[in-house]
Amino acid sequence: MKLEFHAIQAFAASNLNRDDTGSPKSTVFGGFRRSRISSQCTKRAARQFVREHLQANQVDAAELARLGVRTSRLRDLIVQRHKEDLAAHWPKGASEEEAFAEGARGRVGILLRAAGAALDDQGRTKALIYVGDQEIAMLARTLDDHWDQLDPKTALAPKGSKDAAAEEAAGDGGEVDGASAGDDQAAGTALGSAATEKKTAKGAKGKSADLVLTKSVLAGLRAPLKAAFSHRSMDIALFGRFMADRADLIVDAACQVAHAVGVSKLELESDYFTAVDDLGDTGAAQHLGATEFTAPTLYRYAVVDTDLLLKNLNGDEALARRAIALFFEAFAVSVPTGKQNSFAAHNMPGFVGVVARSKGPMSLANAFEKPLRARPDASLSEQAVAALVKEDEWTAAVYGMPDRDRWCFVDKTEQWQRGERAASVASLASWAAHEAYDTVQAPALATSA
Repeated sequence: MKLEFHAIQAFAASNLNRDDTGSPKSTVFGGFRRSRISSQCTKRAARQFVREHLQANQVDAAELARLGVRTSRLRDLIVQRHKEDLAAHWPKGASEEEAFAEGARGRVGILLRAAGAALDDQGRTKALIYVGDQEIAMLARTLDDHWDQLDPKTALAPKGSKDAAAEEAAGDGGEVDGASAGDDQAAGTALGSAATEKKTAKGAKGKSADLVLTKSVLAGLRAPLKAAFSHRSMDIALFGRFMADRADLIVDAACQVAHAVGVSKLELESDYFTAVDDLGDTGAAQHLGATEFTAPTLYRYAVVDTDLLLKNLNGDEALARRAIALFFEAFAVSVPTGKQNSFAAHNMPGFVGVVARSKGPMSLANAFEKPLRARPDASLSEQAVAALVKEDEWTAAVYGMPDRDRWCFVDKTEQWQRGERAASVASLASWAAHEAYDTVQAPALATSA
């Protein structure tokens, strides 16, 4: 089943998502330039909202552990987790502990190298790695179970030697926070191939030789690493993970998020501002500047493949429902943080609709191929929702099965009448979780009259 999220959201003056020049991001759609907020920006805002929401509501640590992090500091996280979970294995003296930690860091470097995540000179992965708390714990356990085999002195061999593993796909990979092609392509720098991270050792006649993992180490770690990286968090199951040199560690994203696009033509404005020295005696400005902003009404769209989400979470239906409820609410209420100290554009959507689509998915963005124009008798939000009604009726009739589509919505504009009207976004998210799977586990929806 495909669960779709549709929203119309009007923002006051803002610059929520900037391009490389500091201007609000934009795109040309229908021959006219429109405001845009990138999918990467939307997903990060949703992820941060879910984490802060769970922390604010003081949920137990087990639920927070179901969220992942994107970081280049994975080596240090694994070492720290090994120390926390396996404290009995660590020496008690400070000097002995540091020596042990240094040995652990070297072994984790080998472990990550086998996973295709080469480290730089500072011990950080060459790209951000999306990893869950449980996966970090399992990697710490793998470190402990294979401590002797991970010793760099024996785990590495000169390239081309009898014991050296065959060099795999050389060169750098792509982004690391998405599994499907094109997802988050700008999320991070290239992920270096495990076989191309070079260290030197004195060889014959004093020449240096490239060191690569031995065949036995690479073969022995393949299954443990696959098992460790299978304990996925909710957000990784939704948004996916890419690992350049380990195709078996890739997670296909169950959720696709569109770039939010303006329903009307972009109207870009510039804010000229000054700063005055509070202790100055002239009253003259000490700083002059300008920043561009806009006030867009946006169409936002996302879709979740509920079957793939369940597969990514190893068949845990309760956790899949929880992920849908949390992130559908987050999609509705989370707002990007760009320039918020200057604009405070905390505007909630005027319309949010969720549809359990029997045949799809179907974005309704083409409702705005012809940009809307401001009218005194109807706001842009009202016009946008009315346009969505027409677009969905036509698209579902021609390409789908409208009689089997199930809608639930909240709507300030009073333009949408199909399906169930929810009392709140929270109950709308609960409805989505309830409809995701045929088995009945979630509570009934509380809807407004």
